[in-house]
Amino acid sequence: MSRFVVCIRAAASALALVLLLTLPAAAQLTSDGRYKGPLDQLNDPTDAGHPYSFRGIHAACFGSQRQGASVGGDYGDSYGGGETIASNDSGAGYWAVSDVLEGSYAIAFARIREFPRALFYNLNAGAKYVRYRNTPEYYPSAVFWRAPALFFGQQFQAFGSSVTSVSARVPGQFTPVRVTIHDGDINGPQIGPARLLVTNFADDNAACWSAGEVPTVPGHYYTAKFVNADDEFGAQSLQLFYSPGQCLAGDCFYGGKSWIADPVTNEPVEVAEPLKTVVGMDTDGITSTVYTSTAYLNEYLGATRMVPVNAGMCGQTFTARGNSVLAADFRIWNPCYVGGQLFIPDMQVAVFEGPGPDGTGVNQIGPTKYARTNWGINNGRTVVTWYPGEVPVAAGQSYYLRITPVPDSPGGFFQLWVTNEDEYAGGHAYLGQAFPLTPQAYDLSCMILEETSPGSATMAKVNLTNKSGAEFSSPDCTLRGSTTALIEWATPYTNSTGKLEYGSEKPYTDSVIVSTPSAAHSVTLTGLKPATLYHCRITAAAPGKRDAVSKDFAFFTEPETPNLLTNGDFETGSLTGWTLFGRRLPGLRNDRFVGDIRPHTGTYYVGGAWNDSPNTSPAGGAFQTVTVDPMQPVTLRGWLYTFQGYPAHDVNFSARYDSMCLGRIGIDPTGGTNPAASSVVWSMASSGQDWYDPNATGKYVDLALTVQPQSSSVTVFAEAGQIQIPGEAVPAQFGYCAYAWDDFHLSQAGVTQVEHLGDLTGLPDGLFVELHNLVVSANPIDAGAHYVQSLDRASGIRVESEDFLMRGTQATVQGRLSTRPSGERYLANATFTDQVPVSSPDALTTRVQWIGSTAMGLNNTGLLMRTTGVVTAIGSGFVMIGDGSPVADLKVDLTSAGGSYSVGQALCVIGVVQSELASQSTVKPVLRARDSADITVVN
Repeated sequence: MSRFVVCIRAAASALALVLLLTLPAAAQLTSDGRYKGPLDQLNDPTDAGHPYSFRGIHAACFGSQRQGASVGGDYGDSYGGGETIASNDSGAGYWAVSDVLEGSYAIAFARIREFPRALFYNLNAGAKYVRYRNTPEYYPSAVFWRAPALFFGQQFQAFGSSVTSVSARVPGQFTPVRVTIHDGDINGPQIGPARLLVTNFADDNAACWSAGEVPTVPGHYYTAKFVNADDEFGAQSLQLFYSPGQCLAGDCFYGGKSWIADPVTNEPVEVAEPLKTVVGMDTDGITSTVYTSTAYLNEYLGATRMVPVNAGMCGQTFTARGNSVLAADFRIWNPCYVGGQLFIPDMQVAVFEGPGPDGTGVNQIGPTKYARTNWGINNGRTVVTWYPGEVPVAAGQSYYLRITPVPDSPGGFFQLWVTNEDEYAGGHAYLGQAFPLTPQAYDLSCMILEETSPGSATMAKVNLTNKSGAEFSSPDCTLRGSTTALIEWATPYTNSTGKLEYGSEKPYTDSVIVSTPSAAHSVTLTGLKPATLYHCRITAAAPGKRDAVSKDFAFFTEPETPNLLTNGDFETGSLTGWTLFGRRLPGLRNDRFVGDIRPHTGTYYVGGAWNDSPNTSPAGGAFQTVTVDPMQPVTLRGWLYTFQGYPAHDVNFSARYDSMCLGRIGIDPTGGTNPAASSVVWSMASSGQDWYDPNATGKYVDLALTVQPQSSSVTVFAEAGQIQIPGEAVPAQFGYCAYAWDDFHLSQAGVTQVEHLGDLTGLPDGLFVELHNLVVSANPIDAGAHYVQSLDRASGIRVESEDFLMRGTQATVQGRLSTRPSGERYLANATFTDQVPVSSPDALTTRVQWIGSTAMGLNNTGLLMRTTGVVTAIGSGFVMIGDGSPVADLKVDLTSAGGSYSVGQALCVIGVVQSELASQSTVKPVLRARDSADITVVN
């Protein structure tokens, strides 16, 4: 399995949203009397911070406000507490409940494979049918790490102020996993308590935290760490599922890393493949005030357990964080036998100011809600909902949620799930094993949701669409050139604004603010590097609406150099230059195939398709060997189209099966022609379908890969279908699969010879340049990177290289011209040749006002300079000096020089001139001293 590619994509799975709507009855009816309103268009009802989280709603129940709505069981069984709308894993489509009388109803949607926050709707209906669109769930592949490891880690960027859940999938039944959140990378300090989750081969599950237990800073990176909870010291290691593919070349954890423990040293090793996990956060205007364990484990493992409630009453105290209670769910089992027949009584739930002396509650707040419980032991959840404001609470005050059977129910005995640990610090369970009820040292296995602030629960989100208004999968990226690209998107709101983040490195390095209010937006990116893969993300905002954040998407800038491949676009009408490989060979085509596959451009493409028995249809592909310059990296770009349907020929994309139709490109830098060779560097596999669009029919997406040759020839590979990863089982069959490849381009930038270092000023970023007779004035120990300058001391520049040269070394330098965020030019990925020792260069002397590119004189950034000034301020690792010049004082970086100085001392300082961002828009020069000898006190 390749470990070289860092483009990653996580499995889409689980956090759902709570949203409460009151909708008019007649205004939303279709001509045939069916309700078809905003619910029908609910394709992404997630919080702004996690755009992938809610895909695939499997269990849905429908009931009146009197009975509420209950959700539970693997098949959505409700047993009378509300009609089950759906009870299967169907793909795209609609759920409908017939003969709906006009009135007010509660609808609860939940997932059968995880129990995170449920999705609720309060709906006024007056139609014959209520329809809801069911979007498919993505299970990327039945692929897990075959070699067990002591731990795994997945880094993510926070979008909210608190983590509420982390999911995972384990290839073994009831394997307990302890999950912790760490600041920064996997070795960072732990934040908040550890939580348990249990899962098995078929199911995902989630570890849960109440709001505020794991505080986060939006934009900062954190890591979820997974350890076997049976023995955290390695006696029993862990296996987890991961994602072998990307959606449209996008990256769910863009900027985040994935780790696995080394089997020998147990040190974290970075890998390309992200874990199949979803991180949930409170970012939707609804707070998970109480969110405790839901997984059933034995008492030894300490998650939840079932206990009898003989007194017919139980409850949970909690400390409010918002302004009103919206919903509660809990795990309960209450079958009673009356006259030898099974009877499932209704339950009633209410909120009180406190439990009172006996646990029955005092001063009820808001109405009582009712629900019929599910009696399945392992999976049943019972849900009740309130409208915003029905149960007003004050943040910081303690309240009591009480659960009892309705008064006319027979018996009074039921069983309830509780946590084995005191997971929620803001309250306790009250258990009716004896009367009066007393607080326990644990909590109910439950969730209590609150509206975060007035109106926040019903605040609409700014939906992102394509410029045509179509459902958003990725923005329109058009008019691509070698250094430019036009990005376009839209929203339903004419007063929306936005931000486009982008970069060729992780995390995003640049952004464009779109401040002009409009429904449609476009950004033209300039100054891009040719033949480079860029990743982007869009944030859309509008007054009174929640922000929407797009998933990551990618595009490739056009190469400036000729195509080194023969017949890269197949427009010869033949396979000239290419050799086919694989068990399922593709073929040359010129038609519109299943899934509306067609050429990307021109008339011809290469593709394949199948639909037959399991484990007989792995991938196929083509390769070509090309002569190259071994000194320069090569970049391959290819356009991929994939389509899969289930059952065969179904136009609706259904990705909930164990395999995906994926494609990837590869390069063997040694020129070998075996696609299974360990020397082949593969890109991350990608789908040409949007996994989150229920009707995705496929599209072309461009994949890119850059590799340094190891000989005078390289071989490029393109593979697609049911890709078999080395060491993994052959993927299971999932239905019809088809793919196409077109328009391959292999580029290799030539070396631009530059005579004078100062000539770089007029050249664009991205050029691979070569300069001769430069002398090193500082090395990475001195200044964090090499600095070189011309022999005449007219110009200097920063050089970032894996080589290490001493001061006074004259050399030829090759590198890619780039620009730091401060505007300082530098040579990236540079190499030094023709090294000759010479004298270390002398520093040029000038006044403070002449230092740097923003000073009053010529640009001397990158040069070794000397100046004198009086210390005017002292900071951590630097001092400020001034000499009366009509410019701001100069910062002297002491990182390498050290030393202690006082305000008022006069210093003579030698150092290389650097630049830094003093603010978002202000660049200032910095003189970095190389060592203590570079600083002399002159008074």
